[in-house]
Amino acid sequence: MDRGNLLVVPPRQIKYIYSLPETVLDVLVTANESIQTKWTVWDNEVDGKPFHMDVIRNQITRNLGLLTPPIATELDIAFEREWGTSTIEWKMIDPWPSALKIVAGAANAALCGTDLCRNSEFLERLGAHAMCMFAGSLVISSTPRAQDGLQWLIDEAYATCDPNQLVPERLAHRLVFLNDVSMHSTGYTAQHVILDLASQDPSLGYVQALRDEAGKVLKEAGGTWTRQAVTKLKLVDSTIRESMRLSPFFSVGLPRTVISSHGINVQQGNSAFNIPKGTLLGIPVQAIHYDESLYPDSKTFNPFRFTQSGAVRDIIDASADNSKAVSGSAGETTRNTHVKEKSSATIDDGFLSFGFGKHACPGRFFALNELKMFVANMVLNYDIEHLQEAGPRTTPILWLNVPKLFNSPKVRP
Repeated sequence: MDRGNLLVVPPRQIKYIYSLPETVLDVLVTANESIQTKWTVWDNEVDGKPFHMDVIRNQITRNLGLLTPPIATELDIAFEREWGTSTIEWKMIDPWPSALKIVAGAANAALCGTDLCRNSEFLERLGAHAMCMFAGSLVISSTPRAQDGLQWLIDEAYATCDPNQLVPERLAHRLVFLNDVSMHSTGYTAQHVILDLASQDPSLGYVQALRDEAGKVLKEAGGTWTRQAVTKLKLVDSTIRESMRLSPFFSVGLPRTVISSHGINVQQGNSAFNIPKGTLLGIPVQAIHYDESLYPDSKTFNPFRFTQSGAVRDIIDASADNSKAVSGSAGETTRNTHVKEKSSATIDDGFLSFGFGKHACPGRFFALNELKMFVANMVLNYDIEHLQEAGPRTTPILWLNVPKLFNSPKVRP
């Protein structure tokens, strides 16, 4: 990565450093450099004036109640299309492309409407663009930057684009960019939820408990998913948070650059030190997620780790064949604040899958709303064959954990 050295921020300094103003610690330029938007987004007006992210943060988040029914409809259609409807034969699925296609259709029910979200060519091209964007950013970041006249000529040509924000092509680029930054991360999480549940001993009763909760909530909602109903999926929410904790999208993330000429003065114990201007910062996300002091038995998938309420315990106890299912940490109430009952959208310095601070992922509420319906739909309508052996699911490339071919589970309605 041709960007100099990376200083990894220790957990005890996250709250202080990542709460500093943007006049001291840059996020936008650093994030754009991380995914090489100058070359992968094509239009510098899109990444330079990212008001499309405000659409997620404001309008989409405020209108989740309106968007939930069409997302639920598209999930039904997409599951039947990708996983089939036969209740007799098992069907082999590939979790990565399967999850990607399902979440892409559901997400675009909200982003584009039903006409486009069911257009296979449109979805295929969105997926291809997102793949090219992240693959391209990895290639560019792994390649030393050229220092010659041709490169400088390209830079100058790029800087002269038309600033008119109403050009249809530019608006389309913003839409594509929203898909780029959301589709693969949501599909990545959905894939790991599938594999995490398929890899568990069926006698633990995790899937049955999720199925019972989803069925109860959906029945109380009159058979139609609403925003209010989705928020009641406590076990599902905990399962998603645990899967995200166990399989973060990046090993070191949240890149920031110190831009203050004075640097950042950090107090640590009885000593102090200065982080100079120009230093690239990052957080060891995966190491924190595996910290035993934060998450006891941290390398074990415990889907109900983040559930503590009596109502949730009642669901677990009432479910069939799940006498071994546990909530909290190894079935015991813990005093550790990081494993108390929390929504997957809740961020802190011990759970960093959605970032931290002012620039935490603005689309996390939208993504989790879709993911919870994805999991509920899956457990209500499909059985997943138990995977006897689990192999590596990702390949580390730079700071990313990239999905790899895996021992695919079988499913049936």
